[in-house]
Amino acid sequence: MNFTNLVIAALAMSLVAGTASAETLKERIAIGVNGGTTGVGVQGQFKLNPKITLRGGFDSLKFDADVDGDGIVYTGELDFSTTGLFADFHPREGSFFLSGGVYLGARELKVSGRPAAGTSVEVGDEFFTAAEIGTLSSKLDFGSTAPFVGLGWDTTFTTKGRFGLRLLAGAAFGSGADATVVRTGGTTLTAATQARLDQELLDEAKEIEDTVDGYNVFPIIQLGLTYKF
Repeated sequence: MNFTNLVIAALAMSLVAGTASAETLKERIAIGVNGGTTGVGVQGQFKLNPKITLRGGFDSLKFDADVDGDGIVYTGELDFSTTGLFADFHPREGSFFLSGGVYLGARELKVSGRPAAGTSVEVGDEFFTAAEIGTLSSKLDFGSTAPFVGLGWDTTFTTKGRFGLRLLAGAAFGSGADATVVRTGGTTLTAATQARLDQELLDEAKEIEDTVDGYNVFPIIQLGLTYKF
């Protein structure tokens, strides 16, 4: 059983055990909003017992930017849209907690650019004209599953009021990134030129993967406001 299935199974068993209890659900359910390195998000919490809280949420981080490089103006789009499933352990039944879980969903960076007419562009180790290139588009996929560990401070179920604060710090662990670089449009190329360009684009994609290979750990910092029922 892999890590993701193990986390989901543990959450499911804990939920069944909790719902089987005769205790009231009063002040054991909460909702909240949060912001941080994962973007903005919403979450739900269920206090299983004084030491364990189950948590699920959705976060969205989107960012667009234009970057000028090698004679091409690139348009970049970052899209991290993830669902998270977590179990928070409060060792002393207080606000401090240790957390473990998994992020599921799209984590992608897309970049496209078209060189100015009449210019030449270096792709890999060779130069091609703007007419030959057309539009270059690249995509970096960081994978759809990222295990998470962290710690934090959550007053949701420890304060007497309805509102609480939650601070979380930790890390999500990716398994590497897959990169693709493709050409669209442009002039019709000879078979030899097309083969050279295709190889250079493959080399570019491999170079991108090698560059980001050591950056598989994504820092997680969140600050949230919660409301318990």
